[in-house]
Amino acid sequence: MNICYISSIDISLPNGPGVNEREFLNILQKEAIHRGDRITCIIPRPSGRVDIPLDNVFFYHKQAKNENLTHASLMANGVNMLGSLFAHHSTGTKVLYIVRLSSETLVVPLILRLLQKPYYLKTLEDVYGFAAGPTLGLTRINYLIKRILLGFILPKAIFIDASTRQLVETYKKRFKLENIIHIDNAVNTERYDIRDREKSKIKCGLQSFRQIVGYCGGFPSQRGAGQLIGIARRLRQAFPDCGILIVGNDAEMDTLKLKVRRDNLQAFVKFTGIVPYENLVDYINCLHVGIALDTPERVNRYGNSSQKIRQYLACGIPVICPHNTNHEIVDYGLARSVSVNDLDSIFDTIQYLFDRSPQENRQYRKKARQYAISKLSTKVAHEKRYRLWKTFLNG
Repeated sequence: MNICYISSIDISLPNGPGVNEREFLNILQKEAIHRGDRITCIIPRPSGRVDIPLDNVFFYHKQAKNENLTHASLMANGVNMLGSLFAHHSTGTKVLYIVRLSSETLVVPLILRLLQKPYYLKTLEDVYGFAAGPTLGLTRINYLIKRILLGFILPKAIFIDASTRQLVETYKKRFKLENIIHIDNAVNTERYDIRDREKSKIKCGLQSFRQIVGYCGGFPSQRGAGQLIGIARRLRQAFPDCGILIVGNDAEMDTLKLKVRRDNLQAFVKFTGIVPYENLVDYINCLHVGIALDTPERVNRYGNSSQKIRQYLACGIPVICPHNTNHEIVDYGLARSVSVNDLDSIFDTIQYLFDRSPQENRQYRKKARQYAISKLSTKVAHEKRYRLWKTFLNG
């Protein structure tokens, strides 16, 4: 198979999209070697270090964002991307183009459709802007242009996938699509694995805590850190030797840190900021309970397919997630769901998980790990996509 992958995501960033695309690129290249496929990848030059091979990867020059020229910058990025595509990839043979769609890459499937080239749209997020409020002037015009372009691009893709069922159903309804399916976010189970918890604690400087609950990822204040700080005093009273770990950073973290100082809980709550991606697995293995919440508004609009949940499970860490999300994992007994604003429920759930016996914890870790490998791995997600690609190209 001849595949060309195109994305505007910086794969060196430790946020959700960066991690998703880094691990997708990793499995794409590994499977290409295994299957004998020809792969070409067009991505922006990473802003930081990347710990995966970058064979047959070509970088395009990404324009810095200018708030006064945002749309012009996006168009320039799309043009640069196309220039790199035509410079490094032959379009004369039968090729499947895989595009991670964004405002910057909209121009790519547009040109591919005009050239009558087949394209697959991967991990479609809210490119449309379903959550956009009232728009006026130039913003309104750009919003309408994007809607027209998506109406032209989406129906002609050979297939589209999105990481939550809510996004799939919303796109289906808005654009009357029949070519969109749900493929969950996935975890690299070779990178994320079960490690000796005490050794990981020593590596991360957390050996003073007997039990740890925490969040590891992007936007921590919106995804569980605020709730953990809200119950910190109760947790310390119930479990004097436990700790709270917050890995990641966002604009609201200073407020949470101030609250921790005011409550004199600095020795009990550890903020690491953003850590190198390759070190994240050890921080996750320090946890006895992993939090992965989201605001009710975001859950209702987009669903919840948190990369964190998949990473926790691959490391055998019990998960707390929002109500009405991740039903398969909850039903299988690997996660417990809570109302994200119910601090009593969150405290009770952490207490229950902390109180489980060592034998129960060992059984859980094994079960969670096996589930992640068989259901949530990048290899499994790639196989789902590959079957679609192969059916199309052989059809």
